[in-house]
Amino acid sequence: EDVEKTCSLLNEIKDDVLRIITGAYVYHFLAGIGLSCPNTDPCKELEDINQHLGSLEEQASNPREFLDGHSEFKKYLMWSGSERLEELLDKAIKDAYSFVLSGLGFCALGRGEFSRAEDYFSKAADIARELGYWVNYLIGRRYTISVMVLSGESLEKVVSEFEKLWVDAPQWIWPSAPYLSAAAKILSSYLVGLVLIGKRSNAEKLLREYSWLRDMDMDKQANVTT
Repeated sequence: EDVEKTCSLLNEIKDDVLRIITGAYVYHFLAGIGLSCPNTDPCKELEDINQHLGSLEEQASNPREFLDGHSEFKKYLMWSGSERLEELLDKAIKDAYSFVLSGLGFCALGRGEFSRAEDYFSKAADIARELGYWVNYLIGRRYTISVMVLSGESLEKVVSEFEKLWVDAPQWIWPSAPYLSAAAKILSSYLVGLVLIGKRSNAEKLLREYSWLRDMDMDKQANVTT
């Protein structure tokens, strides 16, 4: 029911640019949970939006003229932040592109194209890092590293990458639920990896020290105590 409402609201957006940007987030979400709007394929929609975003970047080379032709999108940008409109426009397009790439990563993953999925997730994370959207960066890197196993990378290499991400994560984490949840999922993945490569004592030490953080992982995707 919620998905149907979201899809209906998306179709009601009149401003074509705002609909493209909003579609990036909606279809990313749907691709990630394996659902779709009626009579649509989220993966096909993401591919189309990917092309549209390239065109938008060209059109937006003259930001003021571009925004004057898209008043609803301009209102959205003014509501979204206090920076100059030109900067908000650039961020909006890049952030949407990051979500499209991540969504396409889910699509590739579903098709068993693991190397392609890894590439999509990695590029999405890079854009998030460039924008300073650290929660999205941490999530994107976790997806990237997780898919490495399916791409044929050794467990030792994967665990090493999770260790680097875990060590680096605190510098970007603020004491807020989204940041802590992202860190908790990284910790869960890292702990499982340590157990799988025979470093259970290291995992147990980390688990004792950061048990409070693992409680922030609402999904409980990994359980290293079993």
